[in-house]
Amino acid sequence: MKATTRFFALVPLLLAALLFTPLPLSAQLYLENFTNVNGSAGNTNSGSIGWSTYFATSTQSTSIVNQTTLSTFSGDYTAITNALSNPASAGYGFLAFVTNNSLTGVFGSVTSLGSGITVANGTSINWVMGNNNTLSKIRLLVQVDGSWYASSSTFSNISTNTVSSAATFKDANIATNTYGLNFSTTAANWTSFTLDPGNTTMSLGTQMTTDLTSNLVTGIGFYVVDTGTAVVRLDTLQIVPEPTTYALIGLGIAVLGLSFRHRTSRYS
Repeated sequence: MKATTRFFALVPLLLAALLFTPLPLSAQLYLENFTNVNGSAGNTNSGSIGWSTYFATSTQSTSIVNQTTLSTFSGDYTAITNALSNPASAGYGFLAFVTNNSLTGVFGSVTSLGSGITVANGTSINWVMGNNNTLSKIRLLVQVDGSWYASSSTFSNISTNTVSSAATFKDANIATNTYGLNFSTTAANWTSFTLDPGNTTMSLGTQMTTDLTSNLVTGIGFYVVDTGTAVVRLDTLQIVPEPTTYALIGLGIAVLGLSFRHRTSRYS
């Protein structure tokens, strides 16, 4: 009984550790580092890591181009770069959207999550972003029940967090350059989005009036609108449950343990 008593005396310390210790990698529901398969040898296309990217010159387009190669489309392109990631310890590669000649460059870049990931309301979806201007607008894309949705919120770098070059992106402060949202199926958080490669259509729709029908996310990506000469840099996309979720799990374990202790004391 003394050993049992000592064990349960540690329960408050275990709960504190669950609350305040950073989540291990295994706790992430999803992580994409946009790793360049060529290392530092040269840029590669998003298809090399299983992402599909589409390009247009209008937000309501029926003439999108599937970027299956690094063709620059008169200087407008998407690439997994051969520069160091952010964080640099992840190796080479991040997702870049570049416009040089279009007045507006519109990109949709997505990937399948297979059978899907159940993303509870309140779960954080975030990424590191280091654009070279404050005008580029980024929306998160999710696919639920076969339909795509764009976040109602748009994300841009503020003036103090812009990044001038690929070489300096690796040094961008992760804390201040991390952007994202807490997932929720609530209608106010989402705008309808059409992505139909077969009919070469990509367009941003209207604010949703009904909630998303499920928490099962089967695809994820970004919708990027560049204005003028611009470079958008995105890295370390991750889906991470709230730390309190794990604290509650720990609390449940502790309660079960205390219940077991009570039953043991009754019959000892």
